[in-house]
Amino acid sequence: MENLITFDNNNALKIKVINVTLTANIANGDSISVEGIPSTAVFVSGFLYNYIKGEKMNIYEYWDLQVSQPNRCVIRKIKNYGFTSYATILAFYK
Repeated sequence: MENLITFDNNNALKIKVINVTLTANIANGDSISVEGIPSTAVFVSGFLYNYIKGEKMNIYEYWDLQVSQPNRCVIRKIKNYGFTSYATILAFYK
């Protein structure tokens, strides 16, 4: 991470945080394209989460977060979950 944030004579990269709501009514196999990633992004990462406390489940069995290019991210629904989930995308850009 340090190499991403301190490059070119210690000029820092900017970080954009994008929150995405993953609603339950999205069909299995459908994808959500994450909007708002800067075109000058050099690194994109993210994570999935929900607020269900009573269940022991792995959200990554239901949703797939895919970064296909430095400035493109898609979240695909794998199987039905029935609850709203969330994703946070971190875009590091110049």
